[in-house]
Amino acid sequence: MDDLQLIVSVARMYYQQGLKQEEIAKRVKVSRASISLILAEARRSGIVEITIRNPLEDNAELSRALCAQFGLARCVVVPTSIRETDILIDLTSSRATAVFDEEAKSGDTVGIAWGRTCQAFMSRYAARGFLHGMQVIPMIGGSNRNLERYQLNEMVRLFAEKLQATPSFIHAPALAASREDFDLYMGSSSMKAVMEMWRTIDVAVVSVGAPPVSREFDGSRVLAPRKKSAAPDALPIGDICARYFDVKGRFVEDELSSRIIGIPVESLRRIPKILCVAGGLEKAYSLLGALKTGLITILVTDEKTAAAVLEARGEDEAGQIGRSIASLFDQA
Repeated sequence: MDDLQLIVSVARMYYQQGLKQEEIAKRVKVSRASISLILAEARRSGIVEITIRNPLEDNAELSRALCAQFGLARCVVVPTSIRETDILIDLTSSRATAVFDEEAKSGDTVGIAWGRTCQAFMSRYAARGFLHGMQVIPMIGGSNRNLERYQLNEMVRLFAEKLQATPSFIHAPALAASREDFDLYMGSSSMKAVMEMWRTIDVAVVSVGAPPVSREFDGSRVLAPRKKSAAPDALPIGDICARYFDVKGRFVEDELSSRIIGIPVESLRRIPKILCVAGGLEKAYSLLGALKTGLITILVTDEKTAAAVLEARGEDEAGQIGRSIASLFDQA
């Protein structure tokens, strides 16, 4: 028993805590050579099992389950045990660039959304040179937040350069100050041209935000009034192009949504291929709601998020998801 306890203790320090063999040897007062032998015995006896997850592969079981549950045309679940959001964004967005190349074709009009994941996708995209004659268009106006992931016109310009495509831009805010301002912007000749292009998008690249949606994308507070007037499962759990939806996949229609200068839901529904890239456990409920809108046709996510989405769907079917969401929003 003493030997087993030593093997487990050494294995934990080396594999879980990341200590070097020299450090472990000093702690347990044995030689470094003995630590190497103990680690070898831990693997031989099955105390330690090493699994290699290749992020270039796919967890076919989870992919099939998500396709079956949500009617997806395609799903890629990146094998990884990593939980850090930044790393997951890198892994999923990098994998999504290859999926995009497989799904897009020359002459396509490509719609782009904003956010950290979409920015990562466009930054990591490397043109292969076989796509040509394309157009790239933003699907939402600009934000007054000085973050790169909200500067969509610049993201579109850089992505179009990589594709050697023709970029289009929106010179209007994503959220009009008033309904009168909204009508002025939407009535302009430039916005009418953009709206026509929205109706011809062949492939769109989007992501979803993580709940709780306590602040609008321009920084204004939106949660307090919505909490007073909505049941937990009707609260905005995420958005696609600033079109907020609840966990049931129902789009939130209110005064604020009527001032969004962005692609309308009916135009989103016309897009043949919407590639959604989303990773991280904090996005499980958001991704569930997004999938239930029926907009997404292609999904790239990670293993833990995929499993969490399927678990959340089980909560929903059992009528228990309202309590989970209420607890989530109470912390905001």
